[in-house]
Amino acid sequence: MNIQKLLTKNFYAARRSAPVAVLGVLALLTGVQPSHAFDTGPHHDLTRDALDREGFGNTAIKIAQVDNWYTDYLSDIHPGVQDFARQLHFDNTPTIHNSSSSQVNNYWSHLTTNTKTAIQQAALQHDTLKGLTVLGVSLHTVQDFYSHSNWVEAHPKAPHAAFRTETWFNSQPAPLYFDIHTGHYPNFGGYNSLDHGDDTYGINHDAPGASPSRRHYSEAYVYAYVGSREWTHAMKTWSDQIDPTFWGKMQQFAVSGKNSTDLDWDLNASYRASEWLPSGGGHWKGPGSSSIPDFAGFMASWLPNISIYDIKVQQLLLSGVLTNGLTSNSPAANPPAVSGYATAAWDVQSVSVKTIGVHSLSSLDWNSQADFYAQLTIAGQPFYEATQDNFDTIYPNNWISMKFVPWSSKGAHVTYILKDEDGGLNGGDDTCDINPAPYDYGFACDIDLLSGLLTGDVTGLHDTLATSILRTGQPGATNRAQAKMTVKVDRLQLANASFYKTMTAYANPNTIHFQLLRINGVAFPQAKAVQVTVHAVDSKTGLPIQGEVFMGDPSHDDVQLGVTDQPFSYIFPSGSKSYDVPFTVWATGNQHYNPVTVHVTVSDTYL
Repeated sequence: MNIQKLLTKNFYAARRSAPVAVLGVLALLTGVQPSHAFDTGPHHDLTRDALDREGFGNTAIKIAQVDNWYTDYLSDIHPGVQDFARQLHFDNTPTIHNSSSSQVNNYWSHLTTNTKTAIQQAALQHDTLKGLTVLGVSLHTVQDFYSHSNWVEAHPKAPHAAFRTETWFNSQPAPLYFDIHTGHYPNFGGYNSLDHGDDTYGINHDAPGASPSRRHYSEAYVYAYVGSREWTHAMKTWSDQIDPTFWGKMQQFAVSGKNSTDLDWDLNASYRASEWLPSGGGHWKGPGSSSIPDFAGFMASWLPNISIYDIKVQQLLLSGVLTNGLTSNSPAANPPAVSGYATAAWDVQSVSVKTIGVHSLSSLDWNSQADFYAQLTIAGQPFYEATQDNFDTIYPNNWISMKFVPWSSKGAHVTYILKDEDGGLNGGDDTCDINPAPYDYGFACDIDLLSGLLTGDVTGLHDTLATSILRTGQPGATNRAQAKMTVKVDRLQLANASFYKTMTAYANPNTIHFQLLRINGVAFPQAKAVQVTVHAVDSKTGLPIQGEVFMGDPSHDDVQLGVTDQPFSYIFPSGSKSYDVPFTVWATGNQHYNPVTVHVTVSDTYL
């Protein structure tokens, strides 16, 4: 196969004709399902955070970010490369005859084998840019595993506890112990529980959101960060086996002239094309930002500009070196080891900013409502929240930014600016005033990594909904607005510091009976408060376990009902037939037990 000829013939001639290309891209993207990956924003932020900690320079990081994004872009845009790119999202290893973990294992075995081959090829060829391409594209796949699988659900975070950091390679017991699987893409539809899904349902954790899986986005993000550092460390080991100097050249890679300009163009395209993507409501960090006019205007200016980074990704994909065997029903022979990288689990902790609500207090747009987005920095790294188009008041469940800060830093500087987007066709964006002081618009603070206390424009502890920050602009100010958010520190526990054990729990009483009065065949509903006590013991030893009892998910501020071995009151309503009320028990402190669900059955009899 003449790869360069195929590239030129099938894509680049059309791409240089911007109007034709834009129409083609719009036709493709208005009809496709939402892209099957962590949204571009999380990939973008994760890759920078992990590679910065692994010693990469700014230019090398930007190249890896762009190549990471091209894996998504080319999955939907380029027919000649689609079949290769679409295999690199860790999809379609569902539960089939209880063999799902084997399917996932097969995929990992081929991905590690292929990536080792690709990075060693680059080292032998002294092709530093190819090495960065292999890094960026393969990191996309690694990150997608933790977003597209039930890894989070199989390794849940306990309430008030540190984030867990087990990965496929460092987990004990081995992952085959669990029923690990990824979702169907394209979706089967009908809200199938094994679909990849979108922002409303499915197995994906691609962005913060309200679906059951996306509520655990932060946990998937932490796993993907640790996995990214682990993978980068493994690639260095494989590279060093060929040329111990090659990795350092990748880390300090520099470009100039057209290649430098093109890199900034492509990096901007990863943001703008994802933000304004017509399908799925946008694909930067969840829905809300899509705009066909802005998308078309940007693509018309970007598409004619062909970069070496685009070419390198397509060459890598078309060579098949990364995708060889990924869909095989058997594992690769003698796949290389990926050593569990425990350091990644304890040399950093996360600082996160979550926006709870934003409200316009002035007229920001003369012909429409506001188009809010937030521009943040955490410890120097920039973050952009997804624009929420045409709403003067928003309660965004997808505005969460997380930065992993070294313990040695002691603290982190946080800045927050709220903006109103005017779109690519309407000039610059407006900065909103959420600072009560004159001549200032946003806010800045420092967070202490040990206590979580803030100093600066905001002081004190503001890590829960009840203690959230409320910032309001100066009365009479232009573009006055109000924003509410939290800033918090979370620790990452050492992977497998203690094996997660199982516990058994039971409720007393375990059945509630109603005697309902029925007149002319119609039952009159009732409700009554009942004292319930939940007991929990170690499944192996039978020793009591101290735990907390929740209705719902404690990591999302859901209601804690009580503690084990002490009665709490719960109001049970009657039903038209018997049903179960689930209570979830989480072990407190550092006991390292997986949660367990107990049920109280409500049954009705009639007078």
